[in-house]
Amino acid sequence: MPFEAGMAYAHSQATQGKHSFFVLEEVRYRLQKSLSDLNGIDPFIHGGKVDGVLKIVRQVLVPHTASYRPTIAAMRTVAEDVSISMRRLRRKGEIDSFFDADAFALAVGTATSVARRDGLISE
Repeated sequence: MPFEAGMAYAHSQATQGKHSFFVLEEVRYRLQKSLSDLNGIDPFIHGGKVDGVLKIVRQVLVPHTASYRPTIAAMRTVAEDVSISMRRLRRKGEIDSFFDADAFALAVGTATSVARRDGLISE
């Protein structure tokens, strides 16, 4: 991901603050070893836990002033349902990898459907 991180950083600089990016990392200080060019950017540490990632996503993407902030439990339900759906699609041979454009599009569609079902987002 170093290339993608560099692109996000360059875009944030070129747009003079109109675009922001966030770095999530499982282990504290590993970023300095693998991406020394990002020194000065503080990553959000999730500790390799789903709830850690969900807390960070909610923190950086949902303003504290938002009229609705989903609970971690509600977000976990969406993540679990997407995970189950994606594993099912892989077993059926409908996707070869979790890391290609088709799989991503299916995951987004599933997440959107589950979030609507659970009242987390509206039409």
